[in-house]
Amino acid sequence: MQNPYIDHEVIPHIPKLRKEKLLSLIKKHKQLIIGVDYDNTIRGFNSQEHYNDVIDLVKRAKAQGHIICMWTANLQPEEVKKDLASLELTFDFFNESPIFNDGRKPHFNLLLDDIAGLHESYHTLDQILKRQL
Repeated sequence: MQNPYIDHEVIPHIPKLRKEKLLSLIKKHKQLIIGVDYDNTIRGFNSQEHYNDVIDLVKRAKAQGHIICMWTANLQPEEVKKDLASLELTFDFFNESPIFNDGRKPHFNLLLDDIAGLHESYHTLDQILKRQL
């Protein structure tokens, strides 16, 4: 099933500054730090449906060496980890980030989250992974 927050018919314009920044980070660090929300991004909040478009994108990013930080407010984090394992969706951090700004705010170069511009972030990452930027 496709994530309802992503329109695959309409690919958004990605601002030049955003493209340049992400590409420069990849050039400098050889990877991005990608935050990935679980509920309503990987799996429907009140359903058993998984969103294969996002899952496949995250798997491609991980395969290309990017750091994956799974993030959830789900009250059953061990069940979330089991679900991710059943999907063969591996991650580097769970509810953590390798960098915390001021010790409080997790740092991501790109965030895949249903309430934080998933449509644009999905297409941005997809284009970066395909090297179409």
